[in-house]
Amino acid sequence: MIKLAVDAIPFFDYSDIEVKKGGISYSVDTLRELKKQYSELEFIIGYDNIFSFSTWKEPDEILKLAKIIVLKRKSSHPPQFEDKYYHLAVFVQTRE
Repeated sequence: MIKLAVDAIPFFDYSDIEVKKGGISYSVDTLRELKKQYSELEFIIGYDNIFSFSTWKEPDEILKLAKIIVLKRKSSHPPQFEDKYYHLAVFVQTRE
C-alpha cells in the first residue's frame, strides 16, 4: 500500500527492510539501515506518538539519525506535556 501511495511522488521513498528482517522491529534499527543509503532522513510519526517517544528504544539516537516530523490533526488536543522530544520535533498540520 505504501508503494502505491508514494510511487508518483519523486521526493518520497519506501523500504521493505522491516518486512525482510522479520521479527521485532525497532525504529532506531531501521533508521540505522536507512542512514547507510541516505544522508538525510525525516521520520514521520503521529501526534499521539510524540508523548510516548521518550519510552521508545534509543530515542536520542533516533534524533541523531533523522528529523522527527509530527503530523498534527485539527482535532488534536493540546499537548499533554512538553518534553525535550516535543521541542525538538517539527509539527505539520494535516488537512483533517
